[in-house]
Amino acid sequence: MRSLQRKNAKVQQSQAEIKHLAHHDPLTNLPNRLYRGKLFSQSLIACEHIQQELALLFIDLDNFKPVNNALGHAAVDLLLEQITKRLSKVLASNQHLIRFGGDEVLLLTPCNDDRGQIDKLAEILIQQCASEFEIFQNQVVISASLRTACAPKDRTDFKQFCRKADIAMYQAKQDGRNTYHYYHKSLEKMSDDKFALLQLLRPAIVEKQFKLYYQPMITLNSGKITVVEALLRWPQTDGSMISPEQFIPLAKSSGLINELGRWVIQ
Repeated sequence: MRSLQRKNAKVQQSQAEIKHLAHHDPLTNLPNRLYRGKLFSQSLIACEHIQQELALLFIDLDNFKPVNNALGHAAVDLLLEQITKRLSKVLASNQHLIRFGGDEVLLLTPCNDDRGQIDKLAEILIQQCASEFEIFQNQVVISASLRTACAPKDRTDFKQFCRKADIAMYQAKQDGRNTYHYYHKSLEKMSDDKFALLQLLRPAIVEKQFKLYYQPMITLNSGKITVVEALLRWPQTDGSMISPEQFIPLAKSSGLINELGRWVIQ
């Protein structure tokens, strides 16, 4: 009987270990992408029970590529492991870190209507990420950009919730790394506008819809032109112009800037 009990106990332990491995990242031991939806639902129910909102914070860890180039992939793994351990130490039992993939970590946390609570938490997380890490006897410094959305205020479903937080991350990076940003409907409109402009930008480059205007610089003493600055403009059929402040950053972020630059040089 005892032998059978021990055997059953081992089977149960093995099943529990298999389940844990299936739902947790092997590097950080955090819940993984497979388990995040269920954990989100559980956290949301728990927050509704205590009449609080559920905040989702995406923590995007910056400057991993230079670490990888200088120290290798093993250093990046060790860095990520140290970061998640450090972040876990400053969190409460009802706050859950999730390995989202790559250099992204997701945090689920209860919050009240006062944003001061989330502001303070975001600042703590950024500070923890910005402190030095010792990696293979090297002092490594990174930064973090955070995007935030709140449920049920910003919630439709988990994927849409993540998308709204992702829109806020784009704005955080636009404002400079090592900062955080909340989702707002105006940000979604900005994101939709950029996507629509990108759909026009690709064919505009192929069809050479752009124009160059040359602005001379003249030496006052001699009256001679010494330098000419080439200004790139994107005219529209209605006679208006799309500002370079709109399409140049978009060309850079979408990888179209090289093709556009070659046309300018030619």
